[in-house]
Amino acid sequence: MCRQTRDILERLIGFDTTSNRSNVDMMAYVTDLLRVQGIESVSIPNETLEKTGLIATLGPNAPGGVTCRETYQDAGAKRA
Repeated sequence: MCRQTRDILERLIGFDTTSNRSNVDMMAYVTDLLRVQGIESVSIPNETLEKTGLIATLGPNAPGGVTCRETYQDAGAKRA
């Protein structure tokens, strides 16, 4: 594993995103990583701004492109 990959993984693991905590700092870090690579992303915050989802698109915004989505689940939210 290259040093850069190890550094990124160590940083990601270091974020405490337990369900009752914010994930905003971690998502900002991921957004920056994506931006440096030229990957567009959109953050989608929840109503309290304590959690955010992230959608990133790789390739053309057309059939054949890849869209990745990371979502959040509010602690205490009712589950169907």
